[in-house]
Amino acid sequence: MTMLHVVADVRGEWGVFEDGSRRPLSLHPSATEAEFVAWAHADDRGSERIVVHDRYGRTRAAVRARHENALKR
Repeated sequence: MTMLHVVADVRGEWGVFEDGSRRPLSLHPSATEAEFVAWAHADDRGSERIVVHDRYGRTRAAVRARHENALKR
């Protein structure tokens, strides 16, 4: 099972990365958008875990409920 990471870069963009990859699957202007797209990538790849890395090196688990609520709208 692949874990995905949402990571901020020095230019302020947010990338979605597969575990161990240096090349992003996608780039986004906000963490919220990157996290949303990361769940779509996770669904395609069978991933169950997404870790969000903020600009200060802190990490947190992505919340799936946000993604599911957005899809219901």
